[in-house]
Amino acid sequence: MPLLHIINAKLKKTSSENEILAALEKATAMSNISVVNAITSGLSDGSIGVGIWLDNTDDLETFAASEEHLVFIMQGLAPIIESLWSAAIDCNDSLPNRDKDFVFWLYAFPDHEGVFEWEIQKILNDIANLPGQSWAGTTIEERDHFRAGGIVLINKNEYENFAKKLKNSKSDWGALANSLTEEFYDNNTIISIPD
Repeated sequence: MPLLHIINAKLKKTSSENEILAALEKATAMSNISVVNAITSGLSDGSIGVGIWLDNTDDLETFAASEEHLVFIMQGLAPIIESLWSAAIDCNDSLPNRDKDFVFWLYAFPDHEGVFEWEIQKILNDIANLPGQSWAGTTIEERDHFRAGGIVLINKNEYENFAKKLKNSKSDWGALANSLTEEFYDNNTIISIPD
């Protein structure tokens, strides 16, 4: 079961540019972990976002216990962030293209009483039909916190079209659109795919 692990870390306003760039370097260094198939990272106005592609749930444990991951979390993020959320998502097994001119969108749907699985699946299908490369699925852990989530990598030339279509889609999602946890990352974005 291919797996996508996503991380969103909200930065303290006092974080320096050097500290933030050092954290991003530590994120990229996680591509050296043996179980990592690809990694993307970047900045928004107030957050660092990371997406990590793994082969399965066993790899998630290996990844989490690795020195590079611990260095990223404890030395890179911990001193400069206010909060962090993450989710592990069952997704398709394709890897991102080595695009150099892209932005990405991380999102997750919190658990809500009375929301059916088919409603979540319909939204994930809508997202898969938006411009860009999309990985989406239901979460495999912390289901009481997030039901589903994913990442979309968008070439900068497609961003306006993506944003317009996303806005139109959200109008069809009703109250679920308002509960969406999301962030666009458009600065210092990088994809690293180990050889």
